[in-house]
Amino acid sequence: MLRFEKYLFVGLVLLALSIVIIPKFYITGDGPSHTYNAAVLFDFALNHQREFYKEFFTINRNIDPNWMGHLLVGFFLQVMPYWLADKCVQILYIISFVLGFRYLIRSIHSENTFLSFLFFPFVFTLAFQEGFYNYSISLGLMCWSIGYFIRIRNHLDHPVKQLILSMLLLATSFTHGMPVLYAIFIISLIWISENLHLFIPFDL
Repeated sequence: MLRFEKYLFVGLVLLALSIVIIPKFYITGDGPSHTYNAAVLFDFALNHQREFYKEFFTINRNIDPNWMGHLLVGFFLQVMPYWLADKCVQILYIISFVLGFRYLIRSIHSENTFLSFLFFPFVFTLAFQEGFYNYSISLGLMCWSIGYFIRIRNHLDHPVKQLILSMLLLATSFTHGMPVLYAIFIISLIWISENLHLFIPFDL
């Protein structure tokens, strides 16, 4: 079983991707509106029909969550049609979540890699079906962040590792606010559980 685990995992990933790739349109609740918003944002920023748009829109220049999905869709819209740009973001979400989930499992215990098969029931969540792309992508980034912290938790004094962890958390925050709070909460619990001696002056 474990000998062919990688091949079975790849097969399951391809099955998940086929659900999105095979139909021309994989319709989600907010997906089309995200695509439209991204088109307006990039047209406005690149000075395409800005005179028309500026009567109705202004760009929010604050660095707030929920930007990542729009930036990704807008980038893809520059080189492909609307339906394909939306599909590429969906594919990107599936890959980032699946590999992030597997990375987290392997970070906890590499011999339990087979547990990464459990990604399948969680990849097509209600949030994804509703078209909440930012929240969905941030769940994958959350897995990467927690997994990386587990791997470096004994080397937190290393500046490069600190920078990478900070960038992962920042990317998660830039994508959606809730999963970064989940990640920080879980990371805090892990750190506290391994450093109880700093808080309790005697051995239990």
